[in-house]
Amino acid sequence: MIAFFFCLAVFIGCLFFVVMAVLRSHLTKLVNETEFALVFIATGIVETLGSYVVGIVTNAIYARTIEIYPGIIFFILAIIGIIPLAING
Repeated sequence: MIAFFFCLAVFIGCLFFVVMAVLRSHLTKLVNETEFALVFIATGIVETLGSYVVGIVTNAIYARTIEIYPGIIFFILAIIGIIPLAING
């Protein structure tokens, strides 16, 4: 059973790269041809900074909630992940 959830998590994680490619494709349709480089640079910066910020914030939340329930950070991240799904329908 654990192996199934591990494989499921890997599959869902791989979808992130598909979503990013689709988002970049849509972004290129919104800007002029001369601004493609700026868009890709900006998205790269946001992705990189976002990964650092998420790491720092999740570590801080985990440190403060470890006495209450050590796995609560995963529920918090799941709720945050549901928000974009609800917005997009």
